[in-house]
Amino acid sequence: MGKHAANPRVEELIAAAEAAAQGDRPHDVLALIREALAVCRSREDEEARACVVRVLGRKARVLEGQGLLAESVETLDELVAFAGDADDLAVAEIVVAALSRKALLLRELGRREAELEVWDDLLARYRRDAPTGSAVAVIGVLAGRAYALLVRGRWQQVVAACDELLALAADVSDEQARQREAWALKTKADALIELKQYEAAIGELDLLVERFGSSVDECAGVCRGRSRTAGHRVSPAGSDGSGARGVGGAQAAVRELDGSRCGEGRVVSALQPRDLSGASG
Repeated sequence: MGKHAANPRVEELIAAAEAAAQGDRPHDVLALIREALAVCRSREDEEARACVVRVLGRKARVLEGQGLLAESVETLDELVAFAGDADDLAVAEIVVAALSRKALLLRELGRREAELEVWDDLLARYRRDAPTGSAVAVIGVLAGRAYALLVRGRWQQVVAACDELLALAADVSDEQARQREAWALKTKADALIELKQYEAAIGELDLLVERFGSSVDECAGVCRGRSRTAGHRVSPAGSDGSGARGVGGAQAAVRELDGSRCGEGRVVSALQPRDLSGASG
């Protein structure tokens, strides 16, 4: 089924709710949202579920805008539960966007394990029944999942997640997907350094320059050079302790790709962790 027609009364109520939110009238906001939900639920046609799901999505955004992140997460949970296993493409797209937003809200709330579970759920949904043309969204989910693994120090899983992202991104020309591809190459190199796989890390940096050219060339060149002198040419198990210093030096070198020392490396630095989402809400 395609896109659903908007209900004029519902849209009027939602617009009023958003205006109330801008005017800092939280009680009016929730009352208007409840009224919009009642209008949706009073319908007895096939549009009813899609109507409710859309309004719950708007409610979640209003709550988030008021700084009520936990309440927004609860509303997104309500949305997903209400949608169930909908085979309606429009509803399924809203659910995917809701789960992506939930993952990022959980990140802001510091609930890292819960965030990772949401990314895993999203990835399972895409693998099961992804709509045609969803490659860019899947790349976003893989990036979000890779970042969640990264901050928990699960280096082998980071490498695997980045590999999956890079394989999918190879056939996608979308600009956002390209940014995530660059981020994945840098992140995979960082994880390989943590795993003391210095030669492989340098290989990823070489790929970064090959695929993205002069925008990252200078920065990646610095990182490769430092990785060679501080990392793989020094025995990690050296009795003089030089291996430990090498790991730290290589880590610092690779992390320069974040853009703090390389103003022209925009294709890498433009993508911040908060942007690693699967779909827009």
